[in-house]
Amino acid sequence: MKPIAAALALALFGCAPTTDAGAEQPVAERIYAGANKADVWKAVVNALDANDLPVVAADVERGKIRVRQHNYLDRRFAACPSLDSRSFDPVSPVNLGVRSAPLYRGTDLRIEITETETGIRLALDPRYTDVGRDYGRREFALQIRCRTTGVLEQALFTAADNQ
Repeated sequence: MKPIAAALALALFGCAPTTDAGAEQPVAERIYAGANKADVWKAVVNALDANDLPVVAADVERGKIRVRQHNYLDRRFAACPSLDSRSFDPVSPVNLGVRSAPLYRGTDLRIEITETETGIRLALDPRYTDVGRDYGRREFALQIRCRTTGVLEQALFTAADNQ
């Protein structure tokens, strides 16, 4: 989005676009040879519960779990961009965040547990965001994507290892 078009969108709609803190991250996955799908499923769900991450959708047959938490404050799981430096782009996460007051951090985790020829495949696709409010620009909310630190993924892989 060009800066002029972005500024026009902000003026018309009063909200900031979602900004990207880096390239898309690959899905983390691991294969568990000789494991049982039900055991891996149970271990992952128990690990999510231990980390206070609620399952909002689950389909055992398809092997899919969706976790969403819109008010999650555990900063071990994600690294958000530094807001100390500024760029020339008026809608960059750096410039928007300079005057922003943080509201909350969101977690959106998509999990797949599927059977393959070599074993049970556990795939994790985490997405983290920081949401803030810019009081200098008519108090609209802005959302900045954050990069995973790998801590949550490792916790889930370790839980499945120990099942």
